[in-house]
Amino acid sequence: MSQTERIETGKKLIEAISRDAASREEAWRFVTLHWLPDFINRMGEAGWPVRDAELGLAAVILRVNRLLGIRFANQEAYLVNRLDEVKRRLGSDFFNFLEKGILDALLMKDMQNYDGKESLPYMKRHWMESIAKELYRDSDVPSEPFEEIYLLALVGLKHRVAQNYISLKEYPLLNYLFDECLIALIEAGQTTANRAFHYIQTHWYEYLTSVIPKHEYNELRADTFNEVMGDFWKRVTQPQKNERLFLRDRLKTYLYVCMRNKYPDKKKELGGSTTGSRSTNTGPLIASEFEVSPTKLLPAEYDNAESTSDRWTSFALTNSERRMVIKHLTPGCKQLFELDADGLRDAEIARNLKFTSVDYVKNKRYKCNAMIEAFIQKLRKQKK
Repeated sequence: MSQTERIETGKKLIEAISRDAASREEAWRFVTLHWLPDFINRMGEAGWPVRDAELGLAAVILRVNRLLGIRFANQEAYLVNRLDEVKRRLGSDFFNFLEKGILDALLMKDMQNYDGKESLPYMKRHWMESIAKELYRDSDVPSEPFEEIYLLALVGLKHRVAQNYISLKEYPLLNYLFDECLIALIEAGQTTANRAFHYIQTHWYEYLTSVIPKHEYNELRADTFNEVMGDFWKRVTQPQKNERLFLRDRLKTYLYVCMRNKYPDKKKELGGSTTGSRSTNTGPLIASEFEVSPTKLLPAEYDNAESTSDRWTSFALTNSERRMVIKHLTPGCKQLFELDADGLRDAEIARNLKFTSVDYVKNKRYKCNAMIEAFIQKLRKQKK
C-alpha cells in the first residue's frame, strides 16, 4: 500500500470509528489484520517483543476512541469542541499516529514497571539528536553540554510518567520530552535558559498571545508575554517547597493558561483601554533580566557556592550504600562530586568540565543531589 493510499484509508477508518459501534469494530478489525503485522515488524526491529506491540495497539485504541468522543460522559470539553479538528489531524496519517502511539505505550509501560531500563536508552539513541536539532535549528551546533540537559529531561519525563502526570491525547510522548528539555535548559543557568526562551519566543509567541483579543495593543501582548515568562523563570528556578516543576499537560498549554490568567490584570495595570496598534515587536528575552539571579533562587543549602567540603557527607551513607550510589551515578555527576571532594571551587569546576557558567555547576549539583536522594530512598525502602 502506497503512502497516499494509506492516508486515504486512514481517513475512512477515522470516519468509521466515529460513526457507530459496528463500524468501529470493523475498522479496528481492519487495523488488526492489515496494519498490526507492519507495526509488529517495526517494533521488533527496534527490539520490542511481539506481545508488547499487541498490548500497545490495545492502549492506542482506547486513546483514539477517547479522542473521537466514544465516551462523551468523561470527555474533556475542549475535545468535544474540537472534534472535527481532531479527526482531521488523526486522518492526516492515521497509520503513523497508531505506530507512534504503540511505541509511546511501550515506553510508558517500561518507565512505570521497569524504571525505564529499556525506554530511557531507546529515547537517548533515537530522539536526542532530533530534539537538539529542533532547539538549535536557527544557530550553530549547541555549545552547551546538551547530553547533560537531555539526561535531566529524561529523569523529569520518567517522574511524570511514574506519577501518572502524562495522559497522552493528541500529542506523542516525544513532545512531552521536548517540553522537559526546555525546562531543563532553564534550570541549568542563564546561558542555556536564554536558548529555551529564544525558542519559546520564536515559535510559540503568536499562539500564546492569541489569547489576547486582536483589537488590543501589541504592547499589551508583549508585556503580558514577558511577565508570564518572568513568572515561569521564577517557578522553574525557585521550586515551591523545593519541589521541581512537574507539569500535567503540555508546556505550551500551561503557558497559554498563564497568559489567559495574566491578561486581565495586565490590562488593568496599563490603564484599561489599550485599543490600537503601537509596536508590533517584543525584544529578545534574556534570563538575566528577570529581576532575580538564578543563584539567589537555589535552595539555602547551596548559598555558600565556594564551599570546599566533601558534599558526600551530607547524605549520611553507610559504606555499602555509598558504593551502590557511586555505581548508580551518571558520569557527569560522578565527575562533579570527585572535583568537589578535591576542594575545587565552582569556577574551577566549570572550567575543568567545560561548563558554560558557575550557575550551571550549581544547578547540576542540585540535580545530582536530588537524584541521589531519590535513589537512597528507593534503596532503603527495598531493604525494609
